[in-house]
Amino acid sequence: MFREHSDSIKQAAVAAFRKREFSVRKTAQLFQIGVQTLYRWNAEALALEQDQHQTQQAQQAQQAAAARLKEGRCPILNQQEQQVVAQVVQQTGRVDTSQIVAAVQETRAIDAPAIQISRRTVYRYLRKNNITYKKAHFRIKKTDPSKLAAFWQQMRLMDAEQQAKNIISFNESSFGTHMTPTYGWSKFQQQEINNSGF
Repeated sequence: MFREHSDSIKQAAVAAFRKREFSVRKTAQLFQIGVQTLYRWNAEALALEQDQHQTQQAQQAQQAAAARLKEGRCPILNQQEQQVVAQVVQQTGRVDTSQIVAAVQETRAIDAPAIQISRRTVYRYLRKNNITYKKAHFRIKKTDPSKLAAFWQQMRLMDAEQQAKNIISFNESSFGTHMTPTYGWSKFQQQEINNSGF
């Protein structure tokens, strides 16, 4: 008949089994269980410990991966720094990332001097807010769908015309008389091709 044992008894039996103070049979008699039961409890405890260890390693790997992702992210400019960027662009009349970095770093030196800002951070901010290098002021990029469609239609037509010009037609009789078996085209055939404008 199967008898249910509490977890505390199982843990105590496995601990005594692992200490090896007594023989396996004596340890089993001490806890009033069979030898095979003691071996089974030990195997179950080992499997549980391995599962816990693997879960812990997986959690550590996930935390390390999350930490690596966070390290690569650029700091976001706060409201005051965004205003500094706008002022520098409007005053200088052009988008110069090195000047913007210097100006933002001056404002940041008061609040957090240890935190440095990079040109890449400024560039990402400018790109995110659609500030381009072409004009001396803030310019938001707006694409007109009709102009874009017309542009691509024109490009397709130009491509089709170019392909039509490059179509080459050869006369089948010229292949038989002017091919040499070892070197390919003869000099006569090359002169014909050069004269035809290809």
